[in-house]
Order: sequence, then structure tokens, then C-alpha cells
Amino acid sequence: VGRLKGRSALELQVREATGNTAASPPRAVVDEVARATADEEGCATVAAVCRARVEDAARPKHVLKALRLCLELLRSDLADKQAFAVAMRPALPAVRALGGAVLSNAGKH
Repeated sequence: VGRLKGRSALELQVREATGNTAASPPRAVVDEVARATADEEGCATVAAVCRARVEDAARPKHVLKALRLCLELLRSDLADKQAFAVAMRPALPAVRALGGAVLSNAGKH
């Protein structure tokens, strides 16, 4: 129960919130993901999916939506902001690389 093809219900929610669609994730999904960060295992799951999405350079929409979700979670009163920030720390090199790519592309227009 709670798993589909080896993925937990929480992982599926995070993947839905960071999926390759134009639509923003439903507020209820974001709130549920935020609540999950209060639990150590839940926080690790949320961060793992977000890190994978941020590092998915082949799918820019995944990157953008993962960063948006991270911001939403860091702003949410429902999330354990400190635990989530610590869990996302390994993604910092990928985020920094994105910033460099954006800056270098800005000069090409």
C-alpha cells in the first residue's frame, strides 16, 4: 500500500509537482509535500526527487518546476524548512551551474 512500481505515494506526489507539464501543481499537493518534510524519511524522499529533477538538464521544465517547488516549500509554514534546506544541500552545485548557464546565455542575445 502506498507504492506504485516501486515508488511511494509521496514520491509520486513530488514527481507530479515537478513534472514536465505547463500546469502548476495543485496547492493541495504542495501542502501535502510540505507536511511530509516534517518527517525525516519524508523529507529525504522529497529532497531526493527534487535533487534529481534539478540535476535533469535534459528536461528544463523539470528543473524549473523543482526549483519552484523548493521555493514553495521554503516559504511554507507547513514545511520543516531547516531539514529540507539541509537535505537539498547536495544540489547546490547543480543550482550554481544553472546560474552560470543563465548568465552566460544572457550575453548572447
